[in-house]
Parts: sequence; structure tokens; C-alpha cells
Amino acid sequence: MGLRTNTHEIYNTINHEHLDSLVNWARGEFPSSGLVVVECANGKWFVEVEFGHEFDQFDRISKPEVVPFVEPAF
Repeated sequence: MGLRTNTHEIYNTINHEHLDSLVNWARGEFPSSGLVVVECANGKWFVEVEFGHEFDQFDRISKPEVVPFVEPAF
């Protein structure tokens, strides 16, 4: 695994919600990519790629494994 941007440290995250992977795993399906919605201590939220690369084409979502890191939209 390459360098991963630590968005938890950068944005002081306090919580997250899985958007798809937990439902899929419960059904016995194993997606190649997953998304989470991340909550920051200041009350802002952003979308982050949890794993995989299916969402790399979308702008303004956090992709911690992609260099250079692009700041997400809040």
C-alpha cells in the first residue's frame, strides 16, 4: 500500500457512516470500492473513498490514496 493522506488528522474527524459496503457485505457481496461520509468536529461532513478505485473519476471527494490529494467539498 502506498502513502495515504491522513484525513482524520487533517480534518479532525469524529465519526463516519458507510454508504454501501456494510449492506453489501451483509448480503454476501464484496464490492471492489466503498464510500464513507465523514463527520468533522466542526460539524462539517465530506465523502471519502474507503477503498478501491471505482470512484476516482469523481471530483471533490476525498481520495486518501490518490496523489496529489484533492481537498473534498464539505
